Amino acid sequence: MGINNRTNAFEEDNELLLCVKNSDGKVIAVGGIQVDPYEHDSRIGRLRHLYVHPDYRRHNVGKKIVELLLDFAKDHFDEVRLKTPYEGYDNMASKFYEANGFKRSYLEKYSHVYK
Repeated sequence: MGINNRTNAFEEDNELLLCVKNSDGKVIAVGGIQVDPYEHDSRIGRLRHLYVHPDYRRHNVGKKIVELLLDFAKDHFDEVRLKTPYEGYDNMASKFYEANGFKRSYLEKYSHVYK
């Protein structure tokens, strides 16, 4: 998984990195899931690095990536965690994840959890 060398290679069996390209072949979105590097439990996943190009936001691209990652997670993890990049809980990222089935967590290690 790359925990020891601080990389996110998404190369392990229970990791997945998705990439979406537009009709011109340009990357418009990415997102991945892996074992949560902040826990010592291989059944806890972490959704990481979800980015959607601004021109493609609100077109369900991010939603589809999250759906695919959570579907993959069913066979590998008991729960999936993430941390939104901004302080507070009323930002767009928090609202996006909550609309996609995540519940808020007020713990420092993660802001949202999906079970």
